[in-house]
Amino acid sequence: MTRNMTAARLRTAALHERLPVAFDLRCASVDPSLSAQTRLLCRMASRYVFGNVDSADYDIIARLQVLEGASGGRPGKHAGKWWKQGRRGLHAAQDHFKGTDIDPSWFSTGNTGMISKVLGMVRQEYNKWSRKREVHFSPDDIIQNGLMGLTKDGMGALAKGPYFFQFGAFNKGVASNIPKGKETPQGVAGIAAKFFVQNVGDEFKGGDRNRAPTEDAEGHSVFDSMSRDKGDFYKVLQDLLVDPRSGVRQLIQKSFEKSLKGEGKWADMATELFIAQLTGKKVKKQDMAAQYGMAPGTLSKVIRVKLTPAIADIQRDKQFLGQLRDIGERAMMRSAFKHLIKRASTSA
Repeated sequence: MTRNMTAARLRTAALHERLPVAFDLRCASVDPSLSAQTRLLCRMASRYVFGNVDSADYDIIARLQVLEGASGGRPGKHAGKWWKQGRRGLHAAQDHFKGTDIDPSWFSTGNTGMISKVLGMVRQEYNKWSRKREVHFSPDDIIQNGLMGLTKDGMGALAKGPYFFQFGAFNKGVASNIPKGKETPQGVAGIAAKFFVQNVGDEFKGGDRNRAPTEDAEGHSVFDSMSRDKGDFYKVLQDLLVDPRSGVRQLIQKSFEKSLKGEGKWADMATELFIAQLTGKKVKKQDMAAQYGMAPGTLSKVIRVKLTPAIADIQRDKQFLGQLRDIGERAMMRSAFKHLIKRASTSA
């Protein structure tokens, strides 16, 4: 990333420039030294930087991972020669396959539908996976983690690399047929999606058997973690959610009004609880019950039956996250990512 990269331009930066920032945030979102609300904010910020899951950028990464695996790539520190470069990786992969009969759609800059197929299947299976479990990540998070070579929850690395990379490396028939022009992204989308979903399902069933060690032989973290001195970065993220000028509080309120079918009192309560959850503020149920003229026992039931499901809904709401990204473009990005961009600029 160049030194003149500004926060406002981060969303329009090249994929290879955004990916390390998103990866840093994704790793921070599961950092146990951070508070729960800060981890959630990092997860949202990671999704902001990387953009909409069902997009051409994600589709390009998936295709390049398949091609890299099919070309004999191996997981490890040298992996990612194409897919970590995003659109620039398309040219390198095309040069590698020059002289073969490979279908040109593998090098398309658009969305071929490969990632859409996977996303659809993951969303379809998500309820079954998360049933009777306390799950703090969404189907979109699972896709992003899988593409980055992380486990379903983002808390560890996949020992054999990202799932699309594994698919290209271990499916010898597909690997052999790609340079012959017998396989297209659309043609392998179904079996690649099935491979991805089966492996994520195995993670849920088998306690992350695919997880790689999180420390090296010397006991150091395998992640290039962000500095412990995170300073103003997280303060800006938190302030964004409590500053009435940012518009985030109003956005949250409207989301709850929609989720709770316009029931104003419940939406007010849900907003207050959600903001408290994100900022670490403690809410005394007795005070809230008095504020809304309810018995504490009744309030507890309302929180359990109405408000907790509503809070879970807006955290998975694609439209809500999209609106949050729009607000972030105007306010959060200007300062919140300043030191991250500087860090990425000096390390590139």
